[in-house]
Amino acid sequence: MTPRKHACCPTRAGGQGLNLTGADNVIAPDLDFNPQIDRQVEDHCHSIGHTKPVTMYRMVTKGTVDETVNEMAKWKLVLDAAVLDSVVGVDKSSRTTGEILSSLTMVWKF
Repeated sequence: MTPRKHACCPTRAGGQGLNLTGADNVIAPDLDFNPQIDRQVEDHCHSIGHTKPVTMYRMVTKGTVDETVNEMAKWKLVLDAAVLDSVVGVDKSSRTTGEILSSLTMVWKF
């Protein structure tokens, strides 16, 4: 059996300054309101010469604010793609402004 090495740290720490080039699997124990932080953690696992695929697991607990944060992060990624791709070929979300405001209100109540 091959020995495994593990590191447990907040997502922001994994995205800023840690060298994760030996990681093939990443478990994000917390979600960030900025989905680019999660992407940066995953990017830190890729390096020159890294040949194995990297799998990122995000911990989302059902019935908690994590679900809302995760949905908001997905929505932000859609908006990012729309801006960066000049809205060409981007899957438009069916969420209305009211639904978005409702989600934000729920987050602020916590």
